[in-house]
Amino acid sequence: MFANHRKPLRDILLLAFLLVTGKKSMAGLHVSRLSDYSPKGANVVLGKFREGLMRSQDLRPLTGIVHIDGAYFCGKPRKPNRRGRRNNRLIADRIAGRATGRQQPWHATGTTRANWEKRMKNRRVVMVLCQTGQRGEGAVRSIAVVAPAENEAVATELIRRYVSPDAIIMTDESPAYANASATHEHYTVNHQKEWVTPEGVNENQAEAFHTGLRRWEYGVSHGARPRYLADVLCEFVWRSNSKKNTLWQQIESLLTKALTTGYSRWWRGYYQGKHRGTEIIMNEGLDQSVRSVGNIQ
Repeated sequence: MFANHRKPLRDILLLAFLLVTGKKSMAGLHVSRLSDYSPKGANVVLGKFREGLMRSQDLRPLTGIVHIDGAYFCGKPRKPNRRGRRNNRLIADRIAGRATGRQQPWHATGTTRANWEKRMKNRRVVMVLCQTGQRGEGAVRSIAVVAPAENEAVATELIRRYVSPDAIIMTDESPAYANASATHEHYTVNHQKEWVTPEGVNENQAEAFHTGLRRWEYGVSHGARPRYLADVLCEFVWRSNSKKNTLWQQIESLLTKALTTGYSRWWRGYYQGKHRGTEIIMNEGLDQSVRSVGNIQ
């Protein structure tokens, strides 16, 4: 990733330290303030680190108890120009499936039709699968991908790829996971009533992953972008998988992955305008996953 680098290794080590110690990752602008990098240079190096993590991720099937859930990112709605235009009652009716009398969803949010359509175009679903450990350990290994939707086809494909046949799956009651019972031992929790059933069924590890990613979206990046969302996902998966390691072990792991995966395919030539033109959907070893949105509906 850092072949023919112009910066001294000490600067690269400093940036790795900053990235590891940032609980919710680091923004390029903040890194540039703390180091000898320009804002653009800091974003490129952060991208190279994330590319190294992405190309060396562990995609072996998960075993034991696996929590699965999806959440929407990107496409953050714009606030209405005039205060009071947002109608929370209409929004609640739409979420609950009740008739609202006004079928246009932008009426409830108080936005214009153009802003609503832009939001829907950029919206992506982050699907995460978390293998749980012993009591108190939380998630011991996770896999996360960017998906165009949380539906039955996507969920079935992810389970086929990344969940061992003898694993136990726990999800919410979304119809996207209807087919999971046909191939695995499958338990659900109704989030309209409870987070954990009396028998202990929950998918809290997947919820916890999304919470951390949401804090990055709101507090660090101030808005996710579809093109590089999969790169950030791999960083948060790596953070989750290595949370029990010491600080030095995490830095060593990050540097090893970034320095042993060859030349950067996406950030080499970035200053000359060679930008990655596609986002990564349904991440799988990467050569097969770089494709346009819409191949899986």
